[in-house]
Parts: sequence; structure tokens; C-alpha cells
Amino acid sequence: MTSTADVMTLAQTLDAARRERREIPPLTHAHPNLSVPDGYAVQAEGIRLREAQGERRVGLKMGFTSEAKRQQMNLGSPIFGVLTDRMLVPAGGVVHVNAGIHPRIEPLFVPGTTERGVRDLDLTKLQMRMEVNGRVEGEARSDAISGDPVVSLIQLCALLAERGEVLPAGSLVLSGAATAAYLMKPGDHVKLTVDGLGTVEVTARE
Repeated sequence: MTSTADVMTLAQTLDAARRERREIPPLTHAHPNLSVPDGYAVQAEGIRLREAQGERRVGLKMGFTSEAKRQQMNLGSPIFGVLTDRMLVPAGGVVHVNAGIHPRIEPLFVPGTTERGVRDLDLTKLQMRMEVNGRVEGEARSDAISGDPVVSLIQLCALLAERGEVLPAGSLVLSGAATAAYLMKPGDHVKLTVDGLGTVEVTARE
């Protein structure tokens, strides 16, 4: 396990790169023995740094929810990340691409305004279509997410339990991406349509 001092140093390295909007090599290049638990420890310290800068936790995001992607990244199970209020873009809002590093978009941390009860929809058969400037850039069905987005939620709770944590009440949860991410550029207009849930749209600017 990486030492506490190393965790703090690595978290500070990532935080500085984020704030300065500059690329750095993956941490595993310099630390090839960095484990998944080490990564979660670095993430937790990074979130503490963000909170010290005024950010607030609002939810969690699942990643690598497809078997093919896990095999590509040599991971045995999905992983999760933490969402803060500054990551949220309102529906109809603007994504400032120069505020990020290689900003990509996928369905999508843009909360919609339509709410449906989980029993009102078949969550495994929701068709999703992402359009950029009127052209379809990604299309998939919701069962591309762990076979069922609810399974992704269960996996998240299991991952949290392994760390002695629980899913806080009221959390926003992104169950994982069903489509590939799109590299945004200024001027792009992105629209996501999900059967039964309506649409959300954002515009990219510098």
C-alpha cells in the first residue's frame, strides 16, 4: 500500500495539474506498483483538496461498466469516481472546454428536468442517442451499462462497502457510459435523447 505521504503527494500532483490545465503522464508510469486501492486513496485525498477549495460532493460516477472496457484496461471490476457540484452543467448550459484537459462528453452529467419512477420504465431498454451539431455521434441501449443500470448501482454499493462506506441519501449516481466519449470543441452543440426521459442539451464554448 502506498504510504500516507505518497498519497498526499500524488493527490497534490493531480490537483495542481487540474487547476493549471496541463497534461501529466499517468501516475503508474512513475509508480508501476500503484494498486486500485492506492488509486482510491489518492482520489479520496484529491476530493478533500477540492472540498478545501469550496467544492461540495453531490454524487458518484461508475466507470468501466462494460466487460470489454475492463479487459482493455486490465481491470477485474468496475470502478467509481466522486462528483462535485462544480462538475455539474445545467440543461441548456455551457461547457467551457478551455477549463478542462481534453474535454470529452458522454451521456452525461447534465441533469434533466423529467422525473420518472423506476417502475414506470424498463431500465434495460432505454434507447440513448447523442447528437453533436445535428449528427448522431453515439447511440446505444441502456443494457450496455452492466446489462442493467440497476446492476451498476448494486456494484457501486458493493465497492463502497469494501471501503466501509455507504451511498449517501440523495446522491446523484451516474451508472456508467453506454456510448463512446466525444472530444468537444468550441461551438459544438450536444443533444442527448433518452426514450421515456426526454432530452438535455449543452453548448461548448472556449
